[in-house]
Amino acid sequence: MAMPTPAHDCNRAFFNLPDTVTYLNCAYMSPMCQPVLAAGQEALLQETRPWTVMPDDFFRDSDHARSLFARLLGAQTQDIALIPSVSFGIAQAARVLAPRAGSSIVTLAEQFPSNIYPWQAVAKQRDCQMVQVNRPSDGDWTPAILDALHDGVSVAALPNCHWTDGSLIKLEQVADTCRRHGIALVLDVTQSLGAMPFDLARVRPAFLVAAGYKWLLGPYHTAFLYADPAYQQGEPLDPNWITRKDSENFADLVNYRDELAAGAVRYDGGQRSKFVLNPMSIAALTLLLDWGVSQIAARLRTYNRAFVQQAAELGFETLPESLSAPHIIGLRHRDGISDALVGAFKEAGISVSVRGSAIRVSPHLYNDEQDRARFVEVCAQHLG
Repeated sequence: MAMPTPAHDCNRAFFNLPDTVTYLNCAYMSPMCQPVLAAGQEALLQETRPWTVMPDDFFRDSDHARSLFARLLGAQTQDIALIPSVSFGIAQAARVLAPRAGSSIVTLAEQFPSNIYPWQAVAKQRDCQMVQVNRPSDGDWTPAILDALHDGVSVAALPNCHWTDGSLIKLEQVADTCRRHGIALVLDVTQSLGAMPFDLARVRPAFLVAAGYKWLLGPYHTAFLYADPAYQQGEPLDPNWITRKDSENFADLVNYRDELAAGAVRYDGGQRSKFVLNPMSIAALTLLLDWGVSQIAARLRTYNRAFVQQAAELGFETLPESLSAPHIIGLRHRDGISDALVGAFKEAGISVSVRGSAIRVSPHLYNDEQDRARFVEVCAQHLG
């Protein structure tokens, strides 16, 4: 089967999508690409034969996945940890940063909870204050965030775009202000990395995390953590065996040791070898690197621009393009989003998400004009 590229129409079958399904919901979970599925099937067969799993297999695929994610992000391989979830990664960041007593931790209103709950826990432990930036009436988060950053803030825990509607945070400006005030910037880029460019060298966060099963096109229960080299000497959240120095020597594991592997590897979650999931992540990350994130973003921006124009004719309101991520649209209607409309989407085989007050539309390379037309037709029937 020919592999689709961002420059050409995509083969829906490559993503295992039947014609009866209009899937505009990559921000929920990515459909599985055929190479990712094939990698998982082959790996599952190998795991049924444990006598073929060698000690080197505990390290090879995890190191390969780590290196591919580092390439995608623009980092060094040793800066990356393999983690089971975003909340795990944020909890690890909070443990290392240990915000000072009396300081503030800045987050956004309606931010995804994986980048909230760990900070609430550490704020209680260390007598810190949680400060929530409210959604601006004009949809421009960046000035509101900048106003909340000052010398009394220890951590800014933010996304690159808001998960409910794709509203954009201009991280370069935020990062400059954070550095000026000595604030650690911690990012959850689950809803952006893989679908829009990210300049790590320019933003330079202290920590960054991303789940693998959305815009990274990988399987569930995979995630990645980036730690700036200045923060790679912290205490691991999970003191497991495989992150110890020389853990490759299985015969010597009976001689316990305190010394950890160099770099962010010390922050890996236990059982990071994931004999089925790591090959799937490798296949997915390889696709993204082949396609190019900039090319993916450009195609999705063009697709969504037409989407916004047609939705506006039905009375939907969206943010200006300059305040929106290229790959997610938040559609709000003056009459609200009725249960009847949500039910009609489901009946018509249209998969979207309602998040907050918006219909979140999040297409990918498998979507075409017919998908857009189906969505518009259902909306027209229920909003006319």
